[in-house]
Amino acid sequence: MSNSQARIVEPEFQMSLWELIEKSGISPVSVRGDTRVLISGIENDSRKVTPGDLFICCVGYKTDGHLYISEAIERGAVAVVASEEVNLDGAVVSSVVLEETNSILALLSATFYHNPSKNLSVIGVTGTNGKSTTTHLVKGIFEAMGIKIGMLGSIAYCIYGNHNLEATNTTPNAVMTQKLMAKMVHNGTKAMVMEVSSIGLAIDRCKEIDFDVAVFMNLTRDHQDFHKTEEEYRNCKAKLFRRMVDLKKHRKIVNIDDPNASFFIAEGNPDVPVVTFGMENKEADVYPLKVELSLLKTWVAVKTPKGVLEISSGLIGRFNVYNILAAVSVGIAVGIPVEDIVKGIKDVDGVPGRFELINEGQNFAVVVDYAHSPDSFSRLLDAARELGARRIITGMVLLILSTYFLYVLCVLFISSYAFCQLHQTYMFVWLMCWRGLLVVPYSCILRLNFVGMRETYNCSGECL
Repeated sequence: MSNSQARIVEPEFQMSLWELIEKSGISPVSVRGDTRVLISGIENDSRKVTPGDLFICCVGYKTDGHLYISEAIERGAVAVVASEEVNLDGAVVSSVVLEETNSILALLSATFYHNPSKNLSVIGVTGTNGKSTTTHLVKGIFEAMGIKIGMLGSIAYCIYGNHNLEATNTTPNAVMTQKLMAKMVHNGTKAMVMEVSSIGLAIDRCKEIDFDVAVFMNLTRDHQDFHKTEEEYRNCKAKLFRRMVDLKKHRKIVNIDDPNASFFIAEGNPDVPVVTFGMENKEADVYPLKVELSLLKTWVAVKTPKGVLEISSGLIGRFNVYNILAAVSVGIAVGIPVEDIVKGIKDVDGVPGRFELINEGQNFAVVVDYAHSPDSFSRLLDAARELGARRIITGMVLLILSTYFLYVLCVLFISSYAFCQLHQTYMFVWLMCWRGLLVVPYSCILRLNFVGMRETYNCSGECL
């Protein structure tokens, strides 16, 4: 039976409250109730609690888990972990009080699920842009070698093969991460590649993950609502590389073209082996000798420590060459045969929502892309130019309308503009995300922004 057809088997876990406390090494402030009570799961979201669960009260940015203890108990929680004395309203459940619960959530989850990352080869990919595509490419490379590999990222959470679950965050919360990894291990998965966001690192979602390889893609300003300064943002990303300390086990993969490359290389143990990649610095370990771009495919001849690889990929746009180089670097670093690297990349036809070519028989090309930062938007424009856009015009329209009416207006405008210009062939690029919608006809780009957007672009209508 193939990986895509095999049924996922749900693992079952059980541990007494006292055993969990003892194995995790935590020191409770107080313990009430029967510590021999058996726990069958862990949750920090009261809405997801099922009978037999341990409910951990965490203080979030919007609300406090302590406010939902009654709901968790009603749903079947048999024990509660809190950071303050709680009133259980006479409920027969056990309670543990710790000095702080947020930082201990990952430890308790990892302990309960038997530290699953220690049984996986874990590759973490961080950076502002390119994480999703790179993780898909790495997954393709491992699968070409016949290795079961899971994936966690903003597009989907994958146990292995095509067994995907809907993604709620780029990096899942600590409980879900450990639970998903445990499911991977139980179903024979041997490796995992995951997008590691700065927020995930900052709030300890990745704290108990045993990473083997750290990949740095690039760094541009992002998450300004969370990280107050660029230095804080960079330091959060660097947490992944600070774990790279074992010369035999760990590997660092770094985009040497990025100005922050030396900073990330120096994090952790500077003697840990490093594989660099880049398109501008010819001294990179993985470097493109020749690149051929078209609307249908990308071909690149890549210099590597194992020789020159000729790679054909369905991923389009120059920025995707960086993602291909990063994936090649991972393959080189972990010793995957070059033929499997080439095949694995070729087998990835495209990544949903990442400069994704849509073909419904129309006489113009449609590409869907999610660009979440000014830099990624700029790269999208550059890719459109390089693929044949002769003239690009940008404009900004601020509309105080609901999202529904905004998209209706966009669709009407696109249709009227496209079909009244019958003498030309069009290439459309749609940018569907919270920032707005980007339309790229063959000779024109129109950008419609939502109200309150921080970044603006040239709205004078001049050609760029």
